[in-house]
Amino acid sequence: MRAQEAAARVAWRARMARHGKPTDAGFFVLFEGERGAERIVRRVYADGRVLLWEGARREERKLRLEHPNGTVLHYEGAAGAERQVRLEKPSGADVFTVFFEGERGFERKVRAEHPNGRMLHYEGKRRAERVVRQAHPDGTVLFFEGEQRAERLVRLEAPDGRILHYEGARRAERMARLELPDGRVRYYEGEHQMVDRFVREERDGQIHLCSDSFRYMYRWKLPRPLARWYNPWRETPNELSTFFYRADHLMF
Repeated sequence: MRAQEAAARVAWRARMARHGKPTDAGFFVLFEGERGAERIVRRVYADGRVLLWEGARREERKLRLEHPNGTVLHYEGAAGAERQVRLEKPSGADVFTVFFEGERGFERKVRAEHPNGRMLHYEGKRRAERVVRQAHPDGTVLFFEGEQRAERLVRLEAPDGRILHYEGARRAERMARLELPDGRVRYYEGEHQMVDRFVREERDGQIHLCSDSFRYMYRWKLPRPLARWYNPWRETPNELSTFFYRADHLMF
């Protein structure tokens, strides 16, 4: 009888090493290694996800989780304390990457990198992260305030040193102030994000007002992606150059 039980245990271990062990939790566990030193190497879920492990027996640690759609979640840390550090999601022929920080169970999103070079920075607790900054490859940086999913644009720093300040609710922001590299500050009025009118300028310690005849003559239409701040500003360079040229040639 004991010989039969021993033989059955050996056969069971062999099956685990070759084919894995089904469980009642909805996944299938695969093992590798010699008898008595079998270690977990893979866990296959019913929905197609695959969790990969590495390490010696009873010291296995999670390495990465692969999804059927190509998304891969990477882990770091000792066995039993693995934490999410990076998520890679296919985006056409490129990869969209999200980075995390924090201990296991408290990982929070801190940065997202798009294939086109656009980078989003986040702050806040886990599952309540909010966008605070968006950087573009051309050097343009947008700053946001507000809680998650209610972030609004408050400032734009252009590569040439100009700083644009915005007011208004999310997706209805309008330019209220423009700071030029030479120290001049220009103020704008308007009730709609697509039209801002130049009303006064501060320079050399003096305030210069824009006359009514020029107030409506020089209007700058903001690029439409501002209404959807999470999209790149494809027309920003042309729009900015046109606006700054016309604004610099205003006559008082």
